[in-house]
Order: sequence, then C-alpha cells, then structure tokens
Amino acid sequence: MTSIAIIIFSPHKTNFETLIEKINKKYCIKNNYDFFTFNKCPVLMENKSYNWCSYYYVLEVLQKQEKKYNYVLYIDSNCFFCDHNIRIEQWIESDKNIHIGLDTTVKYIFKKNNPTKVKTNTIIFKNSDWTIDFLNFMLTDSIHKPYWNIKNGYETAFRRCLFFNNFNIKENAYFIKNFNF
Repeated sequence: MTSIAIIIFSPHKTNFETLIEKINKKYCIKNNYDFFTFNKCPVLMENKSYNWCSYYYVLEVLQKQEKKYNYVLYIDSNCFFCDHNIRIEQWIESDKNIHIGLDTTVKYIFKKNNPTKVKTNTIIFKNSDWTIDFLNFMLTDSIHKPYWNIKNGYETAFRRCLFFNNFNIKENAYFIKNFNF
C-alpha cells in the first residue's frame, strides 16, 4: 500500500484557511492519508517570502525517519479537495518524481506542449533521492535568490527550472492534463 502524506502551509490562519483545513483533513481521514498543517516560518527560511516554506515542509516530511512516505502532496492553504471519492493514487500514473497539473486556463498549453505553465498550488512529490536533492536545490541554490523575496517566487523559480530544464526536471516530472480535484 502506498503511504501518502498531505501538507498545507498556512501562515495566516484566516477563518477561510481554517475551513479549508477541516475539509482537507476530512478528505485525509476518509482516504487514510496522513495530514500535516504548518503555520510557522522556520528560522532557516526567514530570508525568503513565506511561500517558500511549503517546499521546506515537503522536504521535512519526506525525510521523517519514524514514518517513510512514498509520496507527499503539497496543497495551498486556499485549495481543497472537492470530491472525497477521488484518491491521490489516481494522479500517480508514472514512476516520475514530481506529478504536477498543467494549467489548462492557458489556451495554447496543449498545442505547444508547454510544460512551464503548471499549477504549483498542488504538487505530488515522490520520496526519492532525486526529489530530496531537487528540493534542496530549490531552497538553497543562489540561482533562485532573485525569487526568494517575491510573493510567488517559489512558483516562478519552479517554472524557471522547467524552462531551463534545471536538474533534468522535465525527465523527472509527469504532467497531469486532467488534474481537477
């Protein structure tokens, strides 16, 4: 059986985010997934926009020693699972290290097969050496420094990696065309 954890980073903890957290927790209980909510920006991340903390916590959960997860799904604190009967395993269709949805609101995405237009608000990370190295690269490599203090800089940095194929990300990513939760 695949072991999956779902994490949310929710630094503001608004009433809306509290409601979203309850919905996602209910989804996890129903589908036997572990659920983690993180609210604090770790000291190591203080020089970055708070959004970067999501990658930090994905890495932390992947590296937990007491429970090894096969996959960790990160979902933004303003996103929730609408259909609690659809399981995450349905989106894991390959042995790739990252499973990410294409942004279908970009009209030319399927014509040009442009993988830089992805939805970074929900990403499935496989527990592998490549994923751990990639997340460390994202969090620490100075190539991303221009994006550290931008509100959605983590998303820009991720898309930049796709554009330049940093870390051979294109070979390690599976692009989900029907990624509707």
